[in-house]
Amino acid sequence: DRHLDRFLNICSALEENRIVPHIGEANMETSLKQSIGDLNNSKTEQMVKFLPLILEKLIGLIVSPPLLNGQLLKCAGVAFDCLVAIVGTFTEILDHLNDPHGRNSLLATYVHFQACVPQENRV
Repeated sequence: DRHLDRFLNICSALEENRIVPHIGEANMETSLKQSIGDLNNSKTEQMVKFLPLILEKLIGLIVSPPLLNGQLLKCAGVAFDCLVAIVGTFTEILDHLNDPHGRNSLLATYVHFQACVPQENRV
């Protein structure tokens, strides 16, 4: 899925504190925000396969937005909106996996076994 691939590639570059050559330093924040927003256009099947990784990256962007050459990238709001949209999508589209209280078992399993809120590592 090209939307998912773009998001993960930009996140990987930021984790390594490098600039994606075809994007350029001046456009990294805009491209990151756009890639986060475009996750909503990803195919559900691909989202299911990579759900723990996607949620981990989004939560990380909310808790500790990345720095690029000393500049904080302001992406927490967009990441939060995307996280809410993904949870809503999974709850609606995969409603056969919801318990009587409306909790999606796929999301509940992630929260129970894999979710880990990262610590802010800024000095």
